[in-house]
Amino acid sequence: MFFFLVEILNVLIDSSISEAYDNINNSLLSDTRFFLDHMEIIKSQRDILESLYNHVSQLSCIPPQAHTISAFIHKIGHTAFEAETGNLLLEELNRLILSMKNQSLPINRMEFENRAILFLCLTELKQFLINRKYAQILRDSNFYNI
Repeated sequence: MFFFLVEILNVLIDSSISEAYDNINNSLLSDTRFFLDHMEIIKSQRDILESLYNHVSQLSCIPPQAHTISAFIHKIGHTAFEAETGNLLLEELNRLILSMKNQSLPINRMEFENRAILFLCLTELKQFLINRKYAQILRDSNFYNI
């Protein structure tokens, strides 16, 4: 199911970009540039989500930290994104990373590997939030500086 949805998303992104290039002569260049930049961010976010899925599928067990990360991902998905939201979520993510760094070290190889995968997920989430914040800046500058 996941890969089917990714394929649909890929088709939608590719067709949207193709249409933007087809219409480039029929619209203002800044509008097209905004759209193309925004689509690049969406493609990057798609890649990050796919990477997160691949990382999580490699977990051989679910460490307690996974529940905290899961709750944070849920929060990201259910947060209305406004200008300051990106900064707040990035600050919360940094606190989460710091909290996990201060936890006791893994006691065996399996725990180490699973927590390493979770750390990769956190770095992917950080890039996702940076991209999301940049998308908001693009929208704000495109729609409020007319």
